[in-house]
Amino acid sequence: MKCKACNQDIIKKRTSRQNSALHLWFSQLSEVMTEAGLDVRTTLKSDFDLPWSPELVKELLYRPVMKAYKKITSTTKLSTTDIDKIFDIINRELGEKHGLELPPFPSIELLMEQKL
Repeated sequence: MKCKACNQDIIKKRTSRQNSALHLWFSQLSEVMTEAGLDVRTTLKSDFDLPWSPELVKELLYRPVMKAYKKITSTTKLSTTDIDKIFDIINRELGEKHGLELPPFPSIELLMEQKL
C-alpha cells in the first residue's frame, strides 16, 4: 500500500500481540536449547558458558539476525511480516546446525490462554 501524500510504501509495524508472541517465543526457545544441553558457548562458539534465557535469545540470536536481515537495531521497527521471516531464519539455522526442533511461533490463541 502506498501513501497518497508521499507515494512511499506504507509498512505495518509489528503489533503488540506480535511483540508478546515474540517474547513468549524467546522464553520457549531458551528452554528448548537449555534442555538440549546447548549453552551460549556451544551454540555461538563464544567464550561464555551461560545457560540460555529469554533475554540472551533476544540479544544474541534474534537481534543479530534482525540487524543482518533488515539493517535495523530495534524490534519496534519490525514490520508484521519481518518477525516471521526472522523466525524462519533462526529456525532453519538452529535446526540444521544443532538438530533442534524449535517451538512454533506462538499463536494468538496461546497468548490469550496465558492472559487468563
